[in-house]
Amino acid sequence: MKKSPSVVDDKYFLSEKLKAYVLSPGTKNFYHQNAKTDLKIARAILSTQGNSHRASINNYVTTNNKLRVLTEREALRLFGFSDDFKICVSMAQSRKQSGNSIVVDVLIKLFQQIQQSGVFNENC
Repeated sequence: MKKSPSVVDDKYFLSEKLKAYVLSPGTKNFYHQNAKTDLKIARAILSTQGNSHRASINNYVTTNNKLRVLTEREALRLFGFSDDFKICVSMAQSRKQSGNSIVVDVLIKLFQQIQQSGVFNENC
């Protein structure tokens, strides 16, 4: 039976042990003080996000009073991918791909602003 899109699979929820690790200030090789979850604005999605579990660099949200990672679909939505975009790779590969992505609508607006600035109208 197919789950509703609003239902999040249990594999995305953190165990208490992993939650403690994610929210900890780190180790001597990776120390951070900015462990926050449930952010109003998502942190940048990195291609390495599947390799490290830290609330200071990754996006974690609370659902049903339990902390979880973003699903692959949620990460792709942050980049403007529609829900009918087919994910044909593993969870880890999808996270790497979304971390190497760019929001095309934002890029188009940037290019439009650069073009309107007239910077390319001058002879070099």
